[in-house]
Amino acid sequence: MDPLVLRVDSLEMELARLRNQNRRLRRALILGGLLGFFLLRAWAVADKPPVEIKAQKFTIVNSAGTARAVLSARSDSKTGLEIRDGNRRMLLRLPQDKEERER
Repeated sequence: MDPLVLRVDSLEMELARLRNQNRRLRRALILGGLLGFFLLRAWAVADKPPVEIKAQKFTIVNSAGTARAVLSARSDSKTGLEIRDGNRRMLLRLPQDKEERER
């Protein structure tokens, strides 16, 4: 075979290999850039406390997931807060009603 043909074939194979390598490197660079962007974005957002948190109630649970305490608005529709245990027994009501203060 002609040495020139062999050299051209060799160069074509090398070019195909370099194209594949270039394609893999571009994909890795794009994925790395996206990952870096999202990590930086998550880090920036994590440093800022929320301006406002809205909820009807907050439930505190133990490691088994059992409710231990609940903080919520008063169940009697008056302005204030209630803290109940996991059995829904009233622990504290703020502000206290006149009758509760006298007990």
